[in-house]
Amino acid sequence: MNTFNFIEPDEILSVTIRGKKYPVKKSGQGIPCLFICLGTPSFRTISKNFSKHFTIYSSDVYWINENCLENPESVTIDTIIDDIKLLADALNLKKYILFGHSAYGIIALEFAKKYPDAAAGILMIGTPINSNANVAEINNKIFENTADQNRKEIDKERREHFKKEDLIGLSQEESWIKAYIYRDAPRYWHIPTFDCSKLWEGIHVDKLLTHLFEKVLPKINVLEGLNKIKIPVFLAAGISDFDCCPWMWKDIPHLPQNFIISIFDKSGHWPHYEQVDLFDQRVIEWTSTIC
Repeated sequence: MNTFNFIEPDEILSVTIRGKKYPVKKSGQGIPCLFICLGTPSFRTISKNFSKHFTIYSSDVYWINENCLENPESVTIDTIIDDIKLLADALNLKKYILFGHSAYGIIALEFAKKYPDAAAGILMIGTPINSNANVAEINNKIFENTADQNRKEIDKERREHFKKEDLIGLSQEESWIKAYIYRDAPRYWHIPTFDCSKLWEGIHVDKLLTHLFEKVLPKINVLEGLNKIKIPVFLAAGISDFDCCPWMWKDIPHLPQNFIISIFDKSGHWPHYEQVDLFDQRVIEWTSTIC
């Protein structure tokens, strides 16, 4: 596969949210596309062709150590949603696409429930049907029952090896990234041994991210009120994404009327990187019908 950092920012903007300044990378030209929550990994996996059709706005806001909040434990889903709205307003965006990778797609859907007229559409990638222990258990069973033997053997070997890793001196967030890169590769990538270390290079995740996945997201049932969402939703689902199993959305009843599930058969959790040309083609075609 190609190296990361497909695009570079055309300029760095500065926005103020609740009295605190944050840098925002801007790149491309076209339909406004706002990357929500931890923006850098998504920015590093977007093609130059994509940036010819979209004006990309990407920021890590307070999800990294450099911009951390004083009281991360006080952050709720409403805080996050409201701050995304403040970010879009500060950038003077109108009828933009919300880009939500992984569980951030859940946040994008919750955003659409609270601010139904703000965004023109939601682009979700690898989003699970919820982010909690029950869904994780179901997804693990899917992996055990459906993954090929080679992938399962690599997964088992890496998990056993990781148990022996010396993680002393690493924060919980640093350990999480280390696990993501090595231990969990067979569940994230179509190529089960793919090394994504450069994707996370220089990113210092704040403990707020742990708070998000351990305290905030498990309390959300995104399926409640889902059918009330009126704006179009495009879900890119890699068939080798055994961490989030996003194709399971096809079995959810009462989806929003304009909810498209697009399957990528040679991708895992990152189809915008693993099948970049096909991803760009499908998303550009989708936006041509809604914008």
